[in-house]
Amino acid sequence: MGWREATWKPSPHDYAGYWFNLRDWMTTSRARAALMSGGIVWRVCLEVLVPEDLQLVLLGPDYAGHGKRVRFDGEQHESWDNTLTEDDMDVISGVYKMYTGSGDQTADASWWPKQSIWQGSSMDLGYWSPQCEEWYKRRRDLITSGQARGAPKTATKWREALQGWKPRKQFINSVQITSASVLGDLSRGD
Repeated sequence: MGWREATWKPSPHDYAGYWFNLRDWMTTSRARAALMSGGIVWRVCLEVLVPEDLQLVLLGPDYAGHGKRVRFDGEQHESWDNTLTEDDMDVISGVYKMYTGSGDQTADASWWPKQSIWQGSSMDLGYWSPQCEEWYKRRRDLITSGQARGAPKTATKWREALQGWKPRKQFINSVQITSASVLGDLSRGD
């Protein structure tokens, strides 16, 4: 999204510019990769895309776009799928490079949390919950209303904002481990 001075005060027009640029930048391969990524990247892109885009995404990988070869457990052959680069994910999150006011020091600030921050937060349950949707809509309304709380946030501010109930992530991980153990026992006939 470019560079901004430490004194920059974003407006709803800045967000509208981000949204317009994101829509224009979103190709079929990027859209497919974003939707397959899940999390906040999935949700932002879901709002940007139109129904025709979704139809194209469902057709499968776009071999002209960025991607990688993957091998799924037990498969001998590799498959190809579209992926996003870190720069792609920054575009989706609306990342600006901000001067901090301390010499040449900079920080990333974004309209939406980076996927890496989302995935480490208590909001990431492995699916998009009703609470996630409520949070997303509240955040979008803050941004579009021009309130200061809707301004882009740094990684530190995003971690604080997404902290929620700290034990949630640990609880979910414990349930997943226990479930995998039980399913493993069942498949072996124990």
